[in-house]
Amino acid sequence: EHSLHTRGVTGSIPVPPTKGKSERDEIRRSWNRRILRIAPRQRAASIVAVRCFAIMQSDFTTFRSFTVSDTTQLIDLWHVCGLTRSWIDPQAEIDAKCAEDPEGLILAVAADAAGDDRVVGSVMAGYDGHRGWVNYLGVHPDWRGNGVARRLMEEAEAYLHARGAPKINLQVRRGNEGVLAFYARLGYVDDDVVGLGKRLKARS
Repeated sequence: EHSLHTRGVTGSIPVPPTKGKSERDEIRRSWNRRILRIAPRQRAASIVAVRCFAIMQSDFTTFRSFTVSDTTQLIDLWHVCGLTRSWIDPQAEIDAKCAEDPEGLILAVAADAAGDDRVVGSVMAGYDGHRGWVNYLGVHPDWRGNGVARRLMEEAEAYLHARGAPKINLQVRRGNEGVLAFYARLGYVDDDVVGLGKRLKARS
């Protein structure tokens, strides 16, 4: 059974990478240069080592549901990831989600140098009785490329499946080809439909 408890212990290493994204990228480039200089027989083993390095970085993250103490960091993350718009009040979005389904707001969390939780990713999953929906998937730029977004989607999918959703729908803004490619790798396909919307009165 998928529960808040299982999400809270997913990912076993509570310490973040000691280097920033640019430094980690340079490490990868250094590994690639070394691989090209070694014999073909040894090259395969070295490539596996590099892939394990990337997987290990994603294990620095734990996944759990949102708590009120995460509010400021979560809103900051949404701003950094470009998920907010001028007409959207992120605090109202969080309040509305927590009033109906707080467990469906799932966070990726890493410990900072002081051992405190730092929100590095999020996804909002919900089930309306017909379809599961995903919103606010985002990962801090310093943590992208380490499998965190994929793990967040796995958490969201497991949560929606446990609630009985037979299918997940989501929306991607036009021109966001990178995100479309990401979802395609996870098995999502174009449903050949047109998304329509009508804005109702603002939340009070």
